Amino acid sequence: MVSFIEQIGAIAQIVASNLVVAAIILLVGVIIARFVERLVHYALKQLEVNKVLLKAGLPFALDETVSNIIKYVLYFATLVVTLNQIGLTTLVFNIMAAAVIIIVVVSIFLGFKDFFPNYWAGIWLYRKKAFDVGDRIVVNGIEGEVVGMGVLETTIKTSSGDMLYLPSSLLLHSQILRKKR
Repeated sequence: MVSFIEQIGAIAQIVASNLVVAAIILLVGVIIARFVERLVHYALKQLEVNKVLLKAGLPFALDETVSNIIKYVLYFATLVVTLNQIGLTTLVFNIMAAAVIIIVVVSIFLGFKDFFPNYWAGIWLYRKKAFDVGDRIVVNGIEGEVVGMGVLETTIKTSSGDMLYLPSSLLLHSQILRKKR
């Protein structure tokens, strides 16, 4: 019968060998990624892709961009294989998925943070008939003619010809002087 200490020793050997193999995979993957990056960069430079793009009116360094994309894809593949070797692939991908979901939710929230206040302020201004298109108004010391009204914003043309796009929430919280036509 195998003793408990022998079992722990066998597990430690397996973990140590997996860590050594993972380190070798990581090292070889980084070396291969850098080699392929340089090879692709050299090949695209020899094909003079950048000069062709420049003649077409696109000043874009395609050789550097493509070679960097390939390098980072190879880095990512190396990382996946390395994590798989030590048994952490699922955990890391779950953490990455959670981070992506959090970033998407925060981005959506930040994208809509001004939408709803402006929407409700626009509805309130429309229902109260605070002003109409063609009216001259003064808002925060700026005078102009209302040339467009929407739920989210109002467009005002000043006497100098400037067009101002004022959010509805700003108008709702400002003192508006409506001049007679």
